[in-house]
Amino acid sequence: MDAIEALFNRRSIRMYTDKEIPQEDIETILRAAMSAPSAGGSNVCHYIVVKDKNLLKEVINYHQYAHMLLKANVAIVVVADPSLEKYPGRWPLNCSAAMENILIAATALGIGSCWVGIYPVEERMNGLRKIFNIPDNLIPFAIASLGYPAEKKKPHGELDKSIIHNNKW
Repeated sequence: MDAIEALFNRRSIRMYTDKEIPQEDIETILRAAMSAPSAGGSNVCHYIVVKDKNLLKEVINYHQYAHMLLKANVAIVVVADPSLEKYPGRWPLNCSAAMENILIAATALGIGSCWVGIYPVEERMNGLRKIFNIPDNLIPFAIASLGYPAEKKKPHGELDKSIIHNNKW
């Protein structure tokens, strides 16, 4: 699947089969995350690859909308280290770009994904710090839930001209 096709076909998939994601594909997805643009070229993101179902189940205690993690084959927790920033305050942009690359790469590989937002909700961030032993100076940003799709959704991609403005508003 090419990049444009992956962008248009990417959907939030919350139902997964039991098929295991090969380690090679997980590494490809991580490489895609690490290829995302970042302010000043500062790599502020860390990644926790989670296959332990018990750990993923614990996340539900802190995030009522994270039930898709119970069926996920793998989850990737994106964690920010703001001390590594070249331009302070830009880490959410860097982590967002990395997350989007995770979702697009997964789609290109035929893997379903869903962005589970953590930051800026303190209860969620503190819960993830506890579950995954994340140091207090780091910020749990989001979780990518991954698995082979057990549901089908229509692709995006229609051009909505009502939200496009040329030259000025």
